[in-house]
Amino acid sequence: MTLELAIHSIEEVRLAGPSRLEGKTLFVDPRELEALVAESGRVRLAESAALHPGQRVRAAPVLDVVEPRAKEDPKARAFPGWTGSPVSAGHGLTHALRGMAVVAVGQIAGAQEAILDMGPEADPYCPFSRTHNLVLVFEAPEGLDRVAADDGIRRALLRVAEFLAALGRGLEPDGMETWEWPPVPCQRPRAGLVYLVQSQGDLRRTYVYGQPADSLLPTLLDPMEVFDGAVVSGNFVLPANKTCTYIHQNHPLIAEMFRRHGSELDFAGVILANEMSRLEDKERSAHFAAKLAGLLKIQGVVINQEGGGNTITDVMMLCRLLSGLGIKVVLLVNEFAGNDGRTPSLMETTPEATAIVSAGNNDHPITLPQTERLVGMASFPGVEGPLSGEITLPLSRIYASTNQMGFNALSCRSR
Repeated sequence: MTLELAIHSIEEVRLAGPSRLEGKTLFVDPRELEALVAESGRVRLAESAALHPGQRVRAAPVLDVVEPRAKEDPKARAFPGWTGSPVSAGHGLTHALRGMAVVAVGQIAGAQEAILDMGPEADPYCPFSRTHNLVLVFEAPEGLDRVAADDGIRRALLRVAEFLAALGRGLEPDGMETWEWPPVPCQRPRAGLVYLVQSQGDLRRTYVYGQPADSLLPTLLDPMEVFDGAVVSGNFVLPANKTCTYIHQNHPLIAEMFRRHGSELDFAGVILANEMSRLEDKERSAHFAAKLAGLLKIQGVVINQEGGGNTITDVMMLCRLLSGLGIKVVLLVNEFAGNDGRTPSLMETTPEATAIVSAGNNDHPITLPQTERLVGMASFPGVEGPLSGEITLPLSRIYASTNQMGFNALSCRSR
């Protein structure tokens, strides 16, 4: 199966109509966005803003971030199960607006609040301090319950993302990415990915073709499906930890395994598994994932975490089971190591966990100077003072700063 991505590089976003793509500038008509959002029937677009790297501007609370995508075929959909029928993704031609993101901002009761800051202080930590962002501030009518508001915002966000990328149809892209699955077999160690997602009820869900993954048994997933909109985030737990939709679309671990295929490894496949809530379900899921790894004849595996707290149990249980099968395991997690980095940082571990990559310390404090503009809320719990002023807060509040897919800029090596 072949997936082609037509890459349209975006270096500026302007709020001016009509909506169009001219060179590397995306023009967006706010009235067209308002009409698109209104069609969702549940929420309205209160404000739209263009945010660029290096600006003294801040947005909060961030819910999700999406890269604009649209299929070349106008009848096909880039987010199956959301903007269209849940048909199989991962093939054909898809337009992608690279270098920009669509950011959903809004209040949903129970969603943990996150900040997006475009200044140089946040840049090393937050991947979306380096993209050109179209920020959409959503409002839900009084009396609409949080589940309905969440659904309305997600559907509106994805429709906008698809609408924007469709502006690239008929235009010459700046480049093409071609992905094929399965790759040509090679005589290297067979390596795979256990792709963990968190889906544990309202506001902490991941969707696969529009279906909540809450009770999903581990399944084999074509990597092309991941790149082509099959996995969408609805997870609003600790903002630094979560895998937003943008990161699913540009899955760095899958991309890296493709890059190393043929030289360092034989990319054997992707096992999608949910981090369950109950211990019995965690055990069932881990054993099923181990069975699939055996069927793929995997010799080495990367396991990522999503979230914190009880989800580390899923990671360590998998590590123990797969190691017992003779499979080498590398874990990608983040830490809660205290302000000074000296607190024991993982709630659970296992002797088999000998290769761990850290995505960062959620407790690490960062100070952001006063901003010139604030989009969204003026304040929220856990941050002292107005959000427009100088604030000191942990990385856990900086959106996607310690995401456990390795979609980060900072790195270090211990010796």
